[in-house]
Amino acid sequence: MAGDRDTLELYLEGMTLPPERLEGLAREVEGVFRRYLEVERVSLLTGEDEGGRRWLRVAAVLKPNGS
Repeated sequence: MAGDRDTLELYLEGMTLPPERLEGLAREVEGVFRRYLEVERVSLLTGEDEGGRRWLRVAAVLKPNGS
């Protein structure tokens, strides 16, 4: 857990993308986070809800100021 660290999260739900395209989208978003933000780590999660709709969550733990 990040504790008192700032985080940035992107959550998308209800997408109709096939799993391989969703994986590609997740990697693209991860790349954008790493390119434009000073991050310690980025976590990617994908899955399906009870209705079979796909979701994507990308969470970045930002580096503390001055790092």
